[in-house]
Amino acid sequence: MQTAEEARVIAVKQKAEEVAQAKAAADKAAAEAREAKARQDATDEIKRRTDAEQARQAAETAKAEAERLRAEAEKSAADAAKAKEEAETARAAALADQQAALEQKRLARQRP
Repeated sequence: MQTAEEARVIAVKQKAEEVAQAKAAADKAAAEAREAKARQDATDEIKRRTDAEQARQAAETAKAEAERLRAEAEKSAADAAKAKEEAETARAAALADQQAALEQKRLARQRP
């Protein structure tokens, strides 16, 4: 049979073992929580970088499209200016032809 002292020592040892196991379990749970947070932080950082890269690419695409549209607008403006110049030249030529025709009519009326 065990003596009371032996029983007390065994109980103290058992309690110490239980405390040690509880501390180990708490430490393990804390480590797992830190690991999970680190993984989530890494995932969040990857998403942030991916989103930033997509935004950068979208901005580059928009810039290229804006440049293309600007060049297209400049070409359209140049084409319109050329067409206007050609129209003015054609109008001046038509006016000159009309004036010449009127002059010929006038001259024709003056001749007997």
